[in-house]
Amino acid sequence: MKPSLFFYLLFATGFIFAQTDATDNLTIAKGTWTVGGSLAFGFGEDEDFSEADELRDSENSFVALRPNVGYVITRNIVIGLGLEYGYSE
Repeated sequence: MKPSLFFYLLFATGFIFAQTDATDNLTIAKGTWTVGGSLAFGFGEDEDFSEADELRDSENSFVALRPNVGYVITRNIVIGLGLEYGYSE
């Protein structure tokens, strides 16, 4: 199958399924509080040449915490605050 035909079919399928009834819309009521956040962590190894052209191995790691809270001021409009704490070594 030609790649262009594939993309046309994919676009047409997405267009057809994107048409929904107006009663299916998701609304968030005024006065609702939202709470969320994320946690990320990772580690890795790296090889680098120092100024004396010696190969150095280094290990690194990180942790990040991102909490957030919001308040719905009108239908589907949220105002909020998010914080981030990160640590890397």
